[in-house]
Amino acid sequence: MLYYYRYRKASFVLSLQGIGQQIQQFGLMIAALFQIYLLGFIAILFMGIGKIVESDSPATQVQIAWGLLAAQSFILLVFRDAVLDSTHRRYHHTILTQTIHQKLADGVSLLIVHPLLLMSLIICYSMGLEKLTQAWQLILFVVTQFFVALCFIYRPLGTGSGLLLAAAIALYATNITWYLVALNLIILGCSTLLPRTLLRSISVTGLATFWLSFAYNHYFVLLWRIVLSALVLWFGVILETERPDLVANYVPGLVTLILLWWSSLAIDLKPEIYGRVSYWLSLDKLQSAKQSVWIIVLTAAIGFSVPVYILLGMTVVSLLPYVFLPLLVLSALKGPQHLAMTWLSTLVLSYTAFVLF
Repeated sequence: MLYYYRYRKASFVLSLQGIGQQIQQFGLMIAALFQIYLLGFIAILFMGIGKIVESDSPATQVQIAWGLLAAQSFILLVFRDAVLDSTHRRYHHTILTQTIHQKLADGVSLLIVHPLLLMSLIICYSMGLEKLTQAWQLILFVVTQFFVALCFIYRPLGTGSGLLLAAAIALYATNITWYLVALNLIILGCSTLLPRTLLRSISVTGLATFWLSFAYNHYFVLLWRIVLSALVLWFGVILETERPDLVANYVPGLVTLILLWWSSLAIDLKPEIYGRVSYWLSLDKLQSAKQSVWIIVLTAAIGFSVPVYILLGMTVVSLLPYVFLPLLVLSALKGPQHLAMTWLSTLVLSYTAFVLF
């Protein structure tokens, strides 16, 4: 069966290359702006995993656990097709005699694209066997990570729904052990009961249904922004618990990050209008379609950033990022490079004003 594993390796590498080409225009450019903070970000992730073992606040342990599981699901959403070789999976039986090899290949591919699980395993290894047997929370969390990852790979709809239910429980849970046990049971139940996908079609009868159809058929462009916005808000809540004296300093930065996610939505929506100019002209709705892009992006950006102010507090100066929001959308319509530079300038100006006033 070595030929099957060689095939999966080649297909996996090609899929990763394709994903890299898709995100390099925007994602890698933004990453370049933060490359000096990469080591610090990795250190924060290790510290977050460490908090699951030892923290002064049991509620914080629960919230960190859920946040890491939500983050891993977002990562796996990007790489799911590559892990499963979805494009050619129906043809695997032509070179495969036992499905166990398919599952093993899936598991190895999953570990390669699952940095958070690898980080947890590194911490387990560094602790040693004696200390690890006493850190039962970490062992249970690692098992939960792998179980949730497997469920997400094979049953994304059920697993995603289960994580949403677990998020509601995380607001009230104060015991990490019982929370992780409950989360595993919820994920198992949702993954078993809910279908793999929802297959429906939306009839386009106007501008509103056009965008609704776009959201349904290209849900990922919305989903990853929703997830990242939730994680930014989650980080703010954790920060308020751990360092309440610094929350006011971080609010403008948190809001500016959320504005970045949603102003970049204009990059995805632009081809739907400017790539179909003749279509919109034939309906005499070209101007309305262009305006709808602004309405969608501005509404989403404000709607997903307001909870930061509601939960963490608001001052007049902290509202300054909203002044630059139209400029962010305009620069996004011009291209990712323009958006990156405009956003960086917005961040600097917002904090300059915060310090001065």
